[in-house]
Amino acid sequence: MRVWMEVSSEYRFERKIAEEEGLCGPATKRHMNQLKDVVPGDVILHYIILPGTSNKYKASVIGISKAKSEVKIHNKKLGVDIGNLHKIPTPIQIRKIKELDKKTDKLGELLKVNFQRYLGEIAIGDLERILKIYPENFKYVANLEDFANVFN
Repeated sequence: MRVWMEVSSEYRFERKIAEEEGLCGPATKRHMNQLKDVVPGDVILHYIILPGTSNKYKASVIGISKAKSEVKIHNKKLGVDIGNLHKIPTPIQIRKIKELDKKTDKLGELLKVNFQRYLGEIAIGDLERILKIYPENFKYVANLEDFANVFN
């Protein structure tokens, strides 16, 4: 199991909540290179950054889900189906993530490029540290059936 951070807009996040789309992008080499390694069971943190985002969510991790499929191509678009997308209780602002004392090289690299990629891999330890910024987030996710075996 791998862990990914998806950079998205509030609009796209709401479409995922409504189960209208999963991870998606144009069928370009750039997007394929980012999505090709996602497999069923991988964890996805959803990060909102784009303009037009309400101040409530801007530059924050606001949800978590799991991949249900590998990448598929349909009508010149790439897609990965995701399972139940759960909004975490307290959005985690990027500045809080940058303040973490311990970060793996994967998370450090992602932070360095300011999330210019649609999807980036982080370590399971990073996931745990990010969620523990607000203990209620970690407790919430650890108690979800979908994530029962992630932190063991």
